[in-house]
Amino acid sequence: MIILLVALVLVFALTIAIGLRDDRDSGDSSLVDQLRRFQSDRFLVNENSQGCGDNETSITLAAGTCTITVERSGRFSAPVRAAVSVVSGIRVLVVVVPDSGPTQKQKVKGGDCSEAVFGRGGGTLSLACVSTTGCVVRLLRQSCPVEVPL
Repeated sequence: MIILLVALVLVFALTIAIGLRDDRDSGDSSLVDQLRRFQSDRFLVNENSQGCGDNETSITLAAGTCTITVERSGRFSAPVRAAVSVVSGIRVLVVVVPDSGPTQKQKVKGGDCSEAVFGRGGGTLSLACVSTTGCVVRLLRQSCPVEVPL
């Protein structure tokens, strides 16, 4: 029991020391910046889709829906992040249906961006254009840009 306690304290101290060293190296001091380091860098691309075309990052929606299936991943795989940016069009309905968890629906206006995360179970991402002139949607390979209020 004592050996387990000593090992736990050692791991805790090592974690704190690494965190302090990383803070000095990067200059990031806010908690949000520190937590961002733990985000996955696996982003969704247009593969295994229905009605989305064959371009990996740009999708043109005329009518109907486009559905991208996110396959199940291994136990130690990082989650898949989906960053959807509406390049043109009035509004796009984004529906995220993870294998485990609640369905999420969001209307994204032209020029805006939305993000979702798929765990190991995978799921589907559906896009529907709410415009008579069509929409262009881009799947970003990075987080949505953050607007800083003045």
